[in-house]
Amino acid sequence: MSRWLVPLVWLGWLLALEPINARRGRPSWLGDLARGDASKLLALLASGAVCGVLWEFWNYWATTKWTYTVPYAGNVKIFEMPVLGYLGFPPFALECYAMYHAVRGVLATDSDTGATLI
Repeated sequence: MSRWLVPLVWLGWLLALEPINARRGRPSWLGDLARGDASKLLALLASGAVCGVLWEFWNYWATTKWTYTVPYAGNVKIFEMPVLGYLGFPPFALECYAMYHAVRGVLATDSDTGATLI
């Protein structure tokens, strides 16, 4: 696999699920953007960045820790993570949000009929 395709692997579920959530009327930052509201998108991006920094801070001090290789400029690190690796945390928050609401939408049931809402 080309090292230039690595970001697409990490964004695959986001690119697949978020448009489906928006189209089906599930909670969706993409749907919010279409209505002119970017607050959820910005909050998710910021929370992903904060969680990523905290994760790497705690990972750095752990006895057994994650070590990373990033195919581009991997020698400049903050804690154990190459600097460019931090760019993956905000989209990961978007992906988790999209995945949660996609699964929740599939598994949700109508309280009156008990039917699964797909």
